[in-house]
Amino acid sequence: MGPSTLSPWLRSMHTFVCIHPFIDGNGRMCRLILNAMLLKFGAFIACIGVDEDDRAIYEDVAVNGGALEDLYEDAEEEEKPKLYKELASYVLAHVKKSLTGLVSAVVNEV
Repeated sequence: MGPSTLSPWLRSMHTFVCIHPFIDGNGRMCRLILNAMLLKFGAFIACIGVDEDDRAIYEDVAVNGGALEDLYEDAEEEEKPKLYKELASYVLAHVKKSLTGLVSAVVNEV
C-alpha cells in the first residue's frame, strides 16, 4: 500500500471529520472507516485516541485542517494545499506504532 493508494482515503477522512454541524461522533465513525480501509488495502490498524492526550492531539489535527479548509473554500481545487497531510502523518505514525508493537510481541513469543 503506497501513498497514492492511501491518499484518497485520508482526504476523505479529513473531510468527514470536519463535517459541520456534526462535530461530535464524526471522529469515532471516521476512525472505524479508516481502519476498515487500512485493512482492506493491506495495511494495519491505526489505534488512534486510545487515551485522552492522544485523542486531544487527534482532535487538534482534525480541527486545524478544518479551519484551513474553510480558508480555501472558494479556491480552485488545483490551488488548494493538501490540508490532509498533517492528518496523514498522524495516522501513518499510529499504523507504524501498532505494527511495531505487533512485531515486538511476536518476536518476544518466539
